[in-house]
Amino acid sequence: MQISFGLLARDPRMARIIHSGKPIWSYEANDLVKSISPLRYSRANAWRAKYFGFQGIGFWCHSRNRVDLWFPGTKKGQEYALVYPGRLPVPSARWEAVRDGLEDIAAITLLEQRIEAEREKIGKRRLIAQAQDAIRIALNDVMELSDWAFMESRDYLRPGDRRIWHTWADIETFRRHRATIARLTLALSR
Repeated sequence: MQISFGLLARDPRMARIIHSGKPIWSYEANDLVKSISPLRYSRANAWRAKYFGFQGIGFWCHSRNRVDLWFPGTKKGQEYALVYPGRLPVPSARWEAVRDGLEDIAAITLLEQRIEAEREKIGKRRLIAQAQDAIRIALNDVMELSDWAFMESRDYLRPGDRRIWHTWADIETFRRHRATIARLTLALSR
């Protein structure tokens, strides 16, 4: 699949932004976001930021609107909210996926810290190489998994357009990488 926007297309504007030395956050504001897989879009958002070296992610919006968010959207902007109103806020599947993605990246960061702490130990070089490969493969897998959802969202889905959902294989991809990252972090901690 050919990607024609931003960093993956080597957009020179993105190169200038990255080399500016300033913090970079990604920001998404897609209407009809309920049509896109929470795994491929909301969970992968943190992974994409990590992949590109961004410092954070943002959304529009956490919780807002005067319309009843419990029903399918009929007005522009009705589907942006990540948390539904109630006596106490009610998290959506998308909000939970964002949390999972942030936890995934925290686990990768912990593994990277273990790699750095153990780098000089001769007996751990093979394990360090395994850990570095695991991180690279995991990031690439999630980028491939999420690209279609991010590209399609740029086409501004309309009501009735196809859904971009996930499969059991997508769920397994995240589960497998999280387990591998945890196993290697523990092995490097011994």
